[in-house]
Amino acid sequence: MHSDSDMKRKVIETVLVSQHPRILFFCITNSSTCNPSSGTFDIAKMDMRWAKPITDNWKKREQRIKTAKAKEAKQKISKLDGYTIEVYDLGNGEKLFIIKKGEKIISRKSKPDLYDILDDYKDYLPKERAKVKKLKIMKFEAPLIVPAGKGIDLIGKIGQISQGLGNLGIGKDILDKINDVTVWQANRRVKEIKDSKEKLPQQGLVTGGVEGAPPVDAGKQGKHQEGHRNNEQSLEDKSTWIDGENGVRETQEAWQKGDWADGREGTVKEYDSGEVVGSDGVTTEIVVHIDGKGNIHGYPKIPKEIRGGNLMNANEQAINFVKRSLKEGDYGYVLRKYVYSDEWDEHLLKNMEGIVFKPSGSFDYTRCFSYMFMEDIKLSNPFFTIEAKNEVMERGYIEYIGLKISAISPFFTLRKAQYQKPKEGITLDIIDLTEFKNKKLEKKYTELIEVLTEQKLILVNREELKKVPLDIPLENYEPEEVTYLSYLFE
Repeated sequence: MHSDSDMKRKVIETVLVSQHPRILFFCITNSSTCNPSSGTFDIAKMDMRWAKPITDNWKKREQRIKTAKAKEAKQKISKLDGYTIEVYDLGNGEKLFIIKKGEKIISRKSKPDLYDILDDYKDYLPKERAKVKKLKIMKFEAPLIVPAGKGIDLIGKIGQISQGLGNLGIGKDILDKINDVTVWQANRRVKEIKDSKEKLPQQGLVTGGVEGAPPVDAGKQGKHQEGHRNNEQSLEDKSTWIDGENGVRETQEAWQKGDWADGREGTVKEYDSGEVVGSDGVTTEIVVHIDGKGNIHGYPKIPKEIRGGNLMNANEQAINFVKRSLKEGDYGYVLRKYVYSDEWDEHLLKNMEGIVFKPSGSFDYTRCFSYMFMEDIKLSNPFFTIEAKNEVMERGYIEYIGLKISAISPFFTLRKAQYQKPKEGITLDIIDLTEFKNKKLEKKYTELIEVLTEQKLILVNREELKKVPLDIPLENYEPEEVTYLSYLFE
């Protein structure tokens, strides 16, 4: 790239050659100023008084450009009217510009156009438009490195600054917002959490190993982990993570990928993970808060009305779950989590005296775990055989509990029913019961509800869900047979 002096010299030489042929003659006849063989000359040895008008015109051109640039800058900077601009001297020749609206800091991410104006026209900013402050580090325990250069967003993602920030002499409102810096944390005690089900410490900082993410406040995060002391001692129903998980890694990822919540810029971010993270078995969104120390904590965005057992109508939850799944375009075979065929056995097979347990179903053709708990009438043949059917026909009936646990959602159904001798034909009839004759089955029915509810599953009314049609294709089903019940449990 040529300097201004180089450009002026080239202009003068061009003018000499194109506009002043007499100079060429002078060059040829005056060996002290030119080289005839190369056709060049040294203007430094020439009488250049004739070039003064050219130099004057050049200066006028520069002034016109400067005036136009200042006019353009004034017009651009006017877009910052109504905003406060604070400038922090970083002490290394670089400056940090902060735009505020009242007391609220505006991040580069939310208003990139305003920060672009500062990047391009900061040299034209009137002194009275900016409050210049000195960044003074009086005491710190972790070295702080602030990157410089155009386009760096130092606001909005607090993360890596945390220890010693209270001693930076730039005001707490700024400390809470500075972001995107690199901090060596060798002097900090941050425990890495590798197991999502690990119970968090009562206090201190933890990390899920997400690069660049702020540390997580274990005490605050623990309030949203089922079984954690801080959760159990909480006076309000807290939104909790799925299956007793701590959500540390998910919280850090949500902070890195999320956007500021409306009206809460600088303090709260929200992020839709696309996966179920809430203990309600439905919620995929995550809320993350950051405190004045730069530490974060997060939780699933479960509506207050369905936290801690204060549930909306269970069938409404099931219907909402299906609608959400369909909206996302997924009504295929997708497990809620990785499961084994005997996933629920340890919870179901207690107090089984006088009761026969029969798994009845396969993931080859169903989206749910299906079980039967039958009264033990001492059949001499395996159930579902012709011989056993004949034994039931001879007795007249056999009572059973029908249990289905959805593998794609947190819902289950229970049925009190019995096989009984048909009035005609050879196929056993199935009728629903309101109460068992067999008291052991009645007790087991109540126990199953309690056990599964403790596992954060939700009992829905199968007959009510069966009444609601669902307009989607489902293999091996007629359109009128496709309901919310069949979507979840067939």
